[in-house]
Amino acid sequence: MMLTLWIAAGLCSALLWFVLTPERWPASVHLAAPSQGAVIEGASTTVSGITTPPGARVVVLVSPERTNGQWWVQDEAVLDEHSGRWSVAARLGSETEGNEQTYAIMALATSEPSILQALGDRRFRPGQILRFLPLQAQSDVLLVRRIDRRAAR
Repeated sequence: MMLTLWIAAGLCSALLWFVLTPERWPASVHLAAPSQGAVIEGASTTVSGITTPPGARVVVLVSPERTNGQWWVQDEAVLDEHSGRWSVAARLGSETEGNEQTYAIMALATSEPSILQALGDRRFRPGQILRFLPLQAQSDVLLVRRIDRRAAR
């Protein structure tokens, strides 16, 4: 009886490891806009791109140059599940902070089912700050410069 319980526990553990490992759900993500080195007027910009498979979930991260590698999770990207194209409004600081700074923008993607992300505590919340990047498909990093002429006066 005890041996059967140990075998069952081992099989459950192996199954959970297999299902909850992010590498089991391959995806790729690419940024299309804004362009590398773009100058952004104001505290918000539209970030867009494409992902494969087309139904993969995308999260955009923004890191101000003065935060030593901390990444802010943006709102959930709006995704066209047929083409894989997505877009999201990304915040570059606030209305009163972050003017005349450089920001790094990156996207992450996963085709992992939502329930498995929740079970593995791998869901992202807008405004969440990440100090380490997760093991998910990553886009290239774009650097943009925020200029708000109204705030500079």
